[in-house]
Amino acid sequence: QFKCSKTKPKRQKGQFYRDVLTFSLKTDKTAQIRMFFGDNAKNRKTKHNKLRIEFIPARFTPEQIKVFFRLIKRSKCINNYEKCMEKANVTRCDVAIDLLCIPTPLVIVDKPKVKHFSNHKDHALKNMRFVQTMYICQQKKSHIIVYSKPEKLLEMSSKKAKDRLPMLINKDGNPLAVTRFENVYRTQQSGGALLLQNLHKMSLLFKSVEIYRPDILGNLDEAERKLALRDGLMVYFKKKLDKAAFKARIDMLQRHAMFINRKAFKSMQDEVLQILQDCIILPSKAEPR
Repeated sequence: QFKCSKTKPKRQKGQFYRDVLTFSLKTDKTAQIRMFFGDNAKNRKTKHNKLRIEFIPARFTPEQIKVFFRLIKRSKCINNYEKCMEKANVTRCDVAIDLLCIPTPLVIVDKPKVKHFSNHKDHALKNMRFVQTMYICQQKKSHIIVYSKPEKLLEMSSKKAKDRLPMLINKDGNPLAVTRFENVYRTQQSGGALLLQNLHKMSLLFKSVEIYRPDILGNLDEAERKLALRDGLMVYFKKKLDKAAFKARIDMLQRHAMFINRKAFKSMQDEVLQILQDCIILPSKAEPR
């Protein structure tokens, strides 16, 4: 089901790997699993594992993931495969949900204890009327990103867009609003650790998050509302309010908070991640006849 190509990794700061193997589905070349391996670092101060695997699970079926890791296990290139995989470090895991028919400027997300809010690095250059991307927390650490999915797809190069442009279209042929809420969990950069056997215990999608109803914008005058829709409400508040007022914003906003069924989302996230870790650690389990 896979085809493989071998290349040299693009040199980046801190890139210690000598080679990279890219396995892509024959039926979908955008569905890729990349294996970085070897040691190409001189005089490095920190140790690193000599094998790194990265992929986007949503591009594959559980059975396709099992097939790939079953091949790795059978190859005997990893000694004591199951124990080794159980203790493997998860350095990044992204969990996301799509909010259908909700325009991105009206998705008002806050993490009350966080001070750092920003929008797309090219936000000012784009000169858009409405915000399309917002970040909560610093991007180099664990963070949340809220962005317009159609806008993201339209920004792609024509080559990539050819394979990735399907989107929801209304009866008039225009794209429907789809806002993606994504929790990017970078364990080590955030001072923590996560083993693959504990993947299902990772930070929850809506942990310490508040989502406010867009009627909060009705409390602003026309000029303020225009800026809030252009930059994102939290970014606007960050610029407008002094430090004390911004820190105490939850007192002002709490009555606009929407109910989040955290128990239900936790159950769904646990189930999805448990299936994924089993596909990787126990790929031979329940093998099809």
